[in-house]
Amino acid sequence: MLSLNSYAYMKLEKFKVSNFRRIKKLEIDFKKNNDNILVLAGQNESGKSTILEALESFYQEGFSEDSAFLLKQDNEGKQSTEFIFSVDEKDIEDFCDLLAGTLSADVVFWDSLKEAFKKSTVLKKVKFLVEGTEAGADIDDDDFAKVSGFINAKYQEYLDSQPEENTEDVKEDASTEDENQDTEEDKLINDLVTEEKKSDIVSALYRVAPKFVLFSDSKCDLLPDNIKLSDYVADKGDGKNAVKNLETILNVFFSRIARTETLQRGTIVDEHNKKLSANFSKVFKQKVHNESEVSISYAIDTLSKSRAKDLGKKEDDEDIGEEFIFFSVQTSDGEPLPLRLRSKGLIWFLSFWLVLESMKDQNRVILIDEPDNSLHVNAQSDLLNVLDEIAQTYGHQIIYATHSPFLIPTEKLHRIKLVYNDKKDGVNISEISSGKIDTKSKRDALLPVSHAIGCSVSKHNTIFTDRNIIVEGLSDMFAYQTMGRILKEDEYHYLPGIGTISDKLNPLIGMCIGYGLNWCLVMDSDEKSDEKNSSTKNKYELIKEQVFGGNEEDTKKQVYILEGIKNLEDMFSVDDIEKIASKTGFTLPPQKPKNKDNTSYIGKKNKIIFWKMFASANFKATDFSDTTKSNFKKVFGFIQSALADE
Repeated sequence: MLSLNSYAYMKLEKFKVSNFRRIKKLEIDFKKNNDNILVLAGQNESGKSTILEALESFYQEGFSEDSAFLLKQDNEGKQSTEFIFSVDEKDIEDFCDLLAGTLSADVVFWDSLKEAFKKSTVLKKVKFLVEGTEAGADIDDDDFAKVSGFINAKYQEYLDSQPEENTEDVKEDASTEDENQDTEEDKLINDLVTEEKKSDIVSALYRVAPKFVLFSDSKCDLLPDNIKLSDYVADKGDGKNAVKNLETILNVFFSRIARTETLQRGTIVDEHNKKLSANFSKVFKQKVHNESEVSISYAIDTLSKSRAKDLGKKEDDEDIGEEFIFFSVQTSDGEPLPLRLRSKGLIWFLSFWLVLESMKDQNRVILIDEPDNSLHVNAQSDLLNVLDEIAQTYGHQIIYATHSPFLIPTEKLHRIKLVYNDKKDGVNISEISSGKIDTKSKRDALLPVSHAIGCSVSKHNTIFTDRNIIVEGLSDMFAYQTMGRILKEDEYHYLPGIGTISDKLNPLIGMCIGYGLNWCLVMDSDEKSDEKNSSTKNKYELIKEQVFGGNEEDTKKQVYILEGIKNLEDMFSVDDIEKIASKTGFTLPPQKPKNKDNTSYIGKKNKIIFWKMFASANFKATDFSDTTKSNFKKVFGFIQSALADE
């Protein structure tokens, strides 16, 4: 029995697009993620939305004229997108069931074909193409040849296995002028799938493939304050799709509820509202009216004159006396408040959640464009949790575009693709693990990720501990924390500053002193700087004068300079840097610097990502050279002495 919505598993593995709007040529490999969520990170106008629009073309009837690359006439009709899906056994069963409805063959054959496909590699992947002004998606010619050839070969085997009389019955409808046909002609007559039947193959695979759904400010049906019941039944009215989603979740028809007696209707609606509010409160953690549980409710009632006035209608409006479905969020004293009086973020989140809940048992590729435009910071955190849950629980693939650091999963950096707009080559993407962040547009694309890591550290770091180590930045913090764990050193609390430029470290020192906390400072010995008084030596002298009253001995007890090591990265041997890159998947340039310069080797603008990935990986002390371990043990020895209890 065909059951397309019973959780199919066809997955998008690779996507290619060319000559589309600002995209000249672009490819995304989803298999590299090993995850159901992919994040397109970049600044405004980088092209993130364009990529989502290209993905949505899977369900378009051809490309519009204004979608040609850079709107150039010589690119019209050259737009193309390519989608490669992996195919699961469940997909094969659905595909064969669909074909059985259009191609005439015995049930026994279709059952045997399913098993044959499962054992074969013929249908492990399928490629769909959307090209130029062609209407809808087609499958690759090679894929059609392989699939149809396989089906026809299995069909011929099936015919050959049947008793003679059954074979004659199967062939009796085949017309022929020559009873002495050769074998090849006879085989053609017995082909179940001919070139004319390609549309049946395409249609069946297309129906099994996941549906693409795009959410943006203009493409997310928001739940309305109210909708006229007769309009809704007639498939009219603003927000009708959001109301349909609510019906699906509650497994009801509002028109039927409206026909029940008032008392019974009230009981049914109350049960629905309790269920709806409880489920929504599990995912939306923000407080409304200082209450942690958000009470969402609907009611089916006639429009009274007083209510019409509240809605801005006249007292003699023709809708008075008509039945409406009203939606509201209850206030702390239980009074229903129309949705329009709630925050845009709550309405968007609720409407988005309704869509996800209504299709959780269906195979989807969910595209979300800049959800941060509608959600405040805390609600963005809730959204990340919701996306994780539906991706893991229901298997949906989710692709969202953002420039908000609060929608960057800092513990899952493998999900992130950097999107940037190159003046010559148009919109493109870069792996976050790539060391080649070598242009301003790439550096801009990396900013939300860098800010996200900084915000994450700030959120989980607290200065109020007994033993604090002040370091110059996030890279230092990740490296020292991780090497301390690997070398089994004592646990310390690290406070990342912002390098030695100006006096950015002084506030951290001042707070430690002000609160009577133990502290020490570790700096590299970089003497080069573009800014006046920003070298390590000058910084050291400034701290000595301002904090220790010029006392050199006291300063050295709490401030440590990595003698002969100009940057943190040079605490490691080049071989160790390469080991870290290999294990974490970080891409180093093909050529090493002539002289040891690990910062340049990693990429100065990308080193936070490198050390964050290092902190998330599993290493042992034996993975590192004696030189590297010795460098860190010297630092940890100083720290132990500086923070020792007096």
